[in-house]
Amino acid sequence: VRGGWARAARLGARAARGLCGAAVGRGEKAGEALSSPRAVSAALRFALERRPEIFDGLEVTAAPVALFYDLDAYDRLLSKCASAFGGNFRHYVAAKANPVLGMLGHAHARGFGVECASIGELLLAHEHLGVPTGDVVFDSPAKTARELEYAVEHGIRCHLDNFAEYERVLGVVGDVSRPRQLGVRVNPSS
Repeated sequence: VRGGWARAARLGARAARGLCGAAVGRGEKAGEALSSPRAVSAALRFALERRPEIFDGLEVTAAPVALFYDLDAYDRLLSKCASAFGGNFRHYVAAKANPVLGMLGHAHARGFGVECASIGELLLAHEHLGVPTGDVVFDSPAKTARELEYAVEHGIRCHLDNFAEYERVLGVVGDVSRPRQLGVRVNPSS
């Protein structure tokens, strides 16, 4: 959330109002009241006091969950990463470490690609987020023939992890004279 904790807290307060059906605070008061990580717990205490039944469920999914991101800090980290290697280097954000669509989209909008290590992550990035195929790399260490088929059919760059995957992809690709975006993972220590 842009503007650090205060903005995150205002957005969190709006979400809490919707969830609890009560006002947590409005305008600057909400931002002031929830301007630090410690104060965010005050919003949860408020929800507990006003609507304790939402936390009483026996199932894990019964309790509400909130994520707060400081986009200013995230942007600084993305910028540091990009500048560390210069302009001729393409960076990819791991979908595994950033499974929230908004965060992946935010990084992609700033020039980062999306690295996917499973078919679920690949579908999340390509189909749900709409990241273009040229901005996705699929480098699962154990890709099935069906997963390779999907990636090859959609023109997604694949990094092959071993000779078994190489054989598998040859079966999928068939006509090796057509250009494909395939890479090979090399481990110099083995």
